[in-house]
Amino acid sequence: MTNFDYLFQYLEKENISIDKTEFLFQVQSHPDYPTLLSISDTLTFFDIENGVLKLDFDSFEFLPNRFVTFLDDSSQLYLVERTQDHTYIYFDSNKIKSLDLFQLKNNWREIVFLVEKPETEIIEKSNRKRIQLLFPALCTILLFVVLFLLKVDLKVYLFFIFPTVGIIFSIASLKNLFGTKSDFFNNFCNISSTSSCSDVLSSKKWKLFEYINLSDVSFVFFVFQFFLFFFSIIINSINDFFQIQKIFLSLAMPVILLSIYYQMKIEKKWCPICLSISLILIVELVFIHLLFSGDSRLSINYISITALNFSLVSYGWYIGRDSLTEHKNLKEFQLKVNRFMRNYPLFKSSLLSKPKVELVNSPIVLGNDSCKTEITIITSPFCGHCKTAHFILEKIYESHREDIKIKIIINTNIDNQTEKKKVFFRTLLSIYLQKGEREFIDALNYWFNNQSIELWLEKYKMKYNQEQIDYLYRVSNIWCEQNRFTFTPAIFINGYIYPKTHYREDLKFYINEIIEDEL
Repeated sequence: MTNFDYLFQYLEKENISIDKTEFLFQVQSHPDYPTLLSISDTLTFFDIENGVLKLDFDSFEFLPNRFVTFLDDSSQLYLVERTQDHTYIYFDSNKIKSLDLFQLKNNWREIVFLVEKPETEIIEKSNRKRIQLLFPALCTILLFVVLFLLKVDLKVYLFFIFPTVGIIFSIASLKNLFGTKSDFFNNFCNISSTSSCSDVLSSKKWKLFEYINLSDVSFVFFVFQFFLFFFSIIINSINDFFQIQKIFLSLAMPVILLSIYYQMKIEKKWCPICLSISLILIVELVFIHLLFSGDSRLSINYISITALNFSLVSYGWYIGRDSLTEHKNLKEFQLKVNRFMRNYPLFKSSLLSKPKVELVNSPIVLGNDSCKTEITIITSPFCGHCKTAHFILEKIYESHREDIKIKIIINTNIDNQTEKKKVFFRTLLSIYLQKGEREFIDALNYWFNNQSIELWLEKYKMKYNQEQIDYLYRVSNIWCEQNRFTFTPAIFINGYIYPKTHYREDLKFYINEIIEDEL
């Protein structure tokens, strides 16, 4: 088997992820394997932009710092990478060799292969969302357990409510950034005709607010207060905590008055969330003065701890805000792209931009054979991407079986398979021919869900006409090779190949219009 280590190293260094097993399956299915053309076509199939250039050595300086090329007189490709000291290295079976410019020129063969990272990434569904919800819930439970185990006065526990509620209101004021939705806060913000949180929070009528965002300030303050409070209980410095909070809260009073003046006189609208945050700060100050009136001299150590805590929270929010903003922008971009890409006229234009293909007759037809709407898939049970395509078409079949016909072309060179795989392929086609489409769909489902030939044959093994079955496979395989449809899955709609500019998963969004359109 050809060694593709150089290619996988190249892709990894360019931060391009690829399923190696699937790549090997697809590249080996190419009729020109193992040439550079087969590699280029396979990467294109994975939506990875790539290109082959012919360059003489005089143009070498215009190349990027990393590329793949032929060296000396061998047919092996090598990954070449420039280093900081302007020497050049290439990777050969996990070995690194250093070449100077003169040596590289002597081995230069003028063929350069480059890849480019895709602009979009396929995001797979996972259980990450559940973990994200479970983690904060677990932390909250542990926090209350720790607070319960620490023996402090009840009035200390009561203060814990204020920064907690303050964080909730601060998140509400940053709801567009956090992506949170709450009917309660929406109604709360628009409680009267003279109130609007969004108008006040987004207002820039004072130049000061172009540089300082009060929502950010309140969020940072309450988070800082929350962690410092918890840490102070642990180190038994709660009196120091309340003493320093008096200072912070006293400094916040002018800001509160400024905020109220801005809402009343400048914006002329009230922000209920802003007023609630102001009220929490005022109640905190009153609470501390009434219940913790004793003064104490702050130590340098505690002041240092406070400064460190505030710095860490501020910096953490500075980094976190950038990430949230980037995520928000990406999400908005994805929504715009989805709306654009799922526009049927655009899809139809892309679909009809390629010439119609006269497809080989398929022995497997699902749905209504008399319908004009025809979806054809060239597939292979041993192709990783075919599983997803199969389930997409199965859902369409289940909901539109009376309005469409789905043709399945299983592309395999039956003569080159192992004996076990030959039995598998022959049995699969025989199930359709002898038992019908429902049994065939169930058998294919069972395969994709288990992918064990032994288990599958144990359940579905049956008698078949070997000569007839092999002939049908050979006809399909010869047609696929002659027409260069060697990659699977390939989907056709009424003979037009499904455009690469559209996700296969989006086919379900077009299917009703496709049926009505009768392309």
